[in-house]
Amino acid sequence: MSANPTVIGVRVADEVDLFEELGAAPGTFQFISCVIPGKNPDSLPVNTLPDDCYHLGGLTWLCPGGCGAESTIVFRGRCDGHNRPSWEWNGSLDKPTLTPSILSLGCRWHGYLTDGVWKPCPDSACRPRA
Repeated sequence: MSANPTVIGVRVADEVDLFEELGAAPGTFQFISCVIPGKNPDSLPVNTLPDDCYHLGGLTWLCPGGCGAESTIVFRGRCDGHNRPSWEWNGSLDKPTLTPSILSLGCRWHGYLTDGVWKPCPDSACRPRA
């Protein structure tokens, strides 16, 4: 098996806490929302908020390299007021594509999410957990 295999991303339901889900596979992802300032969503789950109160702002993911690292990606132009890198998103919930490439600074996984499939670059340095 290659040290940097291609991994199919698996979307988990909005109601599930991705990191509490037992056995979440590498490359698992969950969309996150950005609450619009001036609205009061209280503590409602994302899928019960009124449409004018939130919108999808990014995704949280488990490293597809198998190291178990968690990370969050912000979609470009979706969450005002953030001061971090952002990615273009194709709008697909089932087969998301993000550009440009993704580099996880914690574990050094480097690659692409294209049509819901994580594809590592040759320089990806992440190592799976033993």
